[in-house]
Amino acid sequence: MISYFQPVCIGLQETFLLSNISLKLRGYNSVRKDAATGANHSGGVCILTSNLYSSIPLALHTSLQAVAVQVHARNLVTICSVYFPPHDVIGRHDLDYLIEQLPTPFLLLGDFNGHCALWGSDVTNSRGRQIEQFPRAKALARRIRRRNQRESWINLISSKQLWEKVHAANGIYREFSFPVLNTGNVIHSAPLDIANTLGHAFTPVSANDSYSSDFRTFKNRAERTPLCFTARNTLPYNTEFRMFQFKRALSLAHETSPGPDGITYNTLRHLNTTSLSNLLFLFNRIWTEQKYPSQWHEAIVIPILKPGKNSSNPLNYRPIALTSCLFRTLERMVNVRLIFELEKQGCNSLAELFS
Repeated sequence: MISYFQPVCIGLQETFLLSNISLKLRGYNSVRKDAATGANHSGGVCILTSNLYSSIPLALHTSLQAVAVQVHARNLVTICSVYFPPHDVIGRHDLDYLIEQLPTPFLLLGDFNGHCALWGSDVTNSRGRQIEQFPRAKALARRIRRRNQRESWINLISSKQLWEKVHAANGIYREFSFPVLNTGNVIHSAPLDIANTLGHAFTPVSANDSYSSDFRTFKNRAERTPLCFTARNTLPYNTEFRMFQFKRALSLAHETSPGPDGITYNTLRHLNTTSLSNLLFLFNRIWTEQKYPSQWHEAIVIPILKPGKNSSNPLNYRPIALTSCLFRTLERMVNVRLIFELEKQGCNSLAELFS
């Protein structure tokens, strides 16, 4: 079942494990809390997380049988596995204190030993009533918060931005027009002259002269140092990408303007399985053969006027580079893999990794 569904996380209760017994499942990391030792050991909780997703164990200060981890799946989610023995008295404050320690959003998985007609039990016990009342209290707090949000939004929202969005939704917006640029005593009004003028204004942004002398010295020294790095192709970060990683990268992408090839994220998401497989094959060829498509070095640079600035001054525009969505998808896949490796090594930056 695990091989078929490939779950990101598995919550276990009543593991009945002793501290000297290891729990290993290929492809999964484990975080556990054993209930007791000796001949009468019972209970115990455990969370198994797929090593395809980075996870961070959380330290819980509680007497309850509970463990928690944060998993970097599509979003950062907290998973908590709990076991309530049937004859133990669990106070409301104990459960509240546990919940307060869980970063939101969180999922509470557990064997609560609570019986209630609400979820099909023949009888309702005190634990069942306790569990039933807990989400009702949370729902009441959520209703109060949403009501306050509805009543206070008028005082917090910008009416100018709101009307701009309303007009845009109704197709009412200002038509685009080429700005007239002024450099010194020269006026540029032709589209080609405007493009060249903006290009000259944007050049210093990425030029070496814009960096400090110390940074340029360090950059030149680092670029002259030959890279001596060899690694086995079987290491996880050298393996080929899989389809679920490709689809996950597409799902995380926000719809933005396409690059020179005109391919949008929306187009990629609507491709059939065969087309996606062909793209994944292309990505893996780039990854293994280390040959980068020359077209991906190109970008469409558009000028965006800085808020409140004079439109005639070319220095008041911010350059935005529109690169290929295919390139950005592969970049995101590589980035997720590298971040996972950094976090697995306990590093927060490249400087820590190579120090």
